[in-house]
Amino acid sequence: MANDYEEILSKYRSANRMDLIPILQEIQEQNGYISEKAIRDLGKMLDISTTGIYSIASFYDGLHFNPHGKKHIRVCNGTSCFINRQVNIMQVIEEELMVKNGETSADGKYSLELVDCMGACHSGPLLAVNNEYHSVRSEKDLKRIIEMIRSDE
Repeated sequence: MANDYEEILSKYRSANRMDLIPILQEIQEQNGYISEKAIRDLGKMLDISTTGIYSIASFYDGLHFNPHGKKHIRVCNGTSCFINRQVNIMQVIEEELMVKNGETSADGKYSLELVDCMGACHSGPLLAVNNEYHSVRSEKDLKRIIEMIRSDE
């Protein structure tokens, strides 16, 4: 049985270390995340240790090593969003949706991630659900967003 990423690796047979990030991005785009097996196989192909690949790839917020939930929730922790919070967004989401930061819920419905900055400081505090952005100015806003997340189940 072929790996989901085998075709991607075959395109890069003459690749070198400079191609690492584009290959990882392509694997993630196809599979939704970068598996441990993909990292091992890529390491063999490029002659880079798995530790080396993890250390490079973990530097990039956009690369992840676990599958996201059907609803991937990102909460901005940038300075402006942090200062303007009226409610502890992470705590409420963790309690309401039963998912912890950096994890995917056991049923695979939700994943939660606290990120450094989402680049929309004027709209913050901000969270995104599958790249759909929502301003959270009050507890009422957050409750509405959580209801919207649950209603699409």
